[in-house]
Amino acid sequence: MVASVVPYHEKLARNDASGGRCRSTPHARSRVRWLSPMLRRGWSVRPHSSAARWASRVAPYVRCMGISHMSQPMQQGSAHSMGTMLAVRRRETVRLCTEAAKRAGTKMLFGMQTSLMLQAIPVPSRCDLDDEILHTVARDWKRRIRGRGLQAHVWKGYENGAFVRVNQHVYALDASHVWAQLSPHIPFEELVVLANSIIATLSLRGAGTYDDVYARLRDLVARPMRFTGIRNCRSALRLCLGGVRSPMESRTYLSLMSHGIPVPKVGMTIPGVMFRSNVPMTVDLAWPEQKVAVEYDGDHHRTDRTQWRRDQEKRELLRSHGWIVVIVTADDLRDDDSRAALAFRVARYLTGRGLRVDFSVDATSLSQLAGSIAPIW
Repeated sequence: MVASVVPYHEKLARNDASGGRCRSTPHARSRVRWLSPMLRRGWSVRPHSSAARWASRVAPYVRCMGISHMSQPMQQGSAHSMGTMLAVRRRETVRLCTEAAKRAGTKMLFGMQTSLMLQAIPVPSRCDLDDEILHTVARDWKRRIRGRGLQAHVWKGYENGAFVRVNQHVYALDASHVWAQLSPHIPFEELVVLANSIIATLSLRGAGTYDDVYARLRDLVARPMRFTGIRNCRSALRLCLGGVRSPMESRTYLSLMSHGIPVPKVGMTIPGVMFRSNVPMTVDLAWPEQKVAVEYDGDHHRTDRTQWRRDQEKRELLRSHGWIVVIVTADDLRDDDSRAALAFRVARYLTGRGLRVDFSVDATSLSQLAGSIAPIW
């Protein structure tokens, strides 16, 4: 479950109607800390679990934070809804990190998932580290900062300036270093997905083009340094693509490739096709010569009326121009059988339009795939 953000103008209107700011009790504020991991990660909890009971108890305070209700995992959402959730998660993480730094009486550098949250970068869906605590980073063991709710890590690959200043108390380890730092703790697929997320996020914020950010990741693991996971990092870069807007889009093309589907174009602008507003039309994944496109739809595409109408307009126009549009949801990536069925659908359309596809019912492992092909960038 994740928090869904109330638009700022609606929040102001509600506050004005109630005569001022929302109020909360110290008891509720203390309980909301139990929800912090959920808000930061965006993962579901069982309806009758203790976390769900805490959620119901602190609902008034959660709404005061600009959160209206709990919905599905943000990894299933669109780029738009994902960006909103990342902003909420970042705000909560900044608050927790600032409190921790003030208690310790010193500035703090955070790494691992905490750094990603502070930089509003999607967090890996699978990781063997506890995300209910804050992860600090030091260059050596003597400089570690430990305390309540903190887990200290040493990152010997740290270099001067490899951080982002969040505020006067909180600093976040550079995203490229976090990617390398997390490599022993996440599966290979998630390592590729995280690299794509970092490339897309930093490029969007003006840190360079997709190629520039990709080069930073490549240069980092090409240095004469050793850390657990460096081989996986080098292999993961061979499967990265620039312009992937969400983790689920990354998982979609990786799943298709593991079944023998050729590398698609990512975020392709369709020539000669525009919305009524004269905005260019893009698709998530495309094979332009065959006019086959794949679009990932998160819950936002179903629940947001404006987005739903826009999707209908887009797909009707594409189909009128001879395109086949395959709609993918989280269910299509749920398990091995679902992924194989999705790949078969795409393979059938591509083959029907003249492209040779070496489809395989059994998926090739991504690490094996990375070692058998040239970099797809």
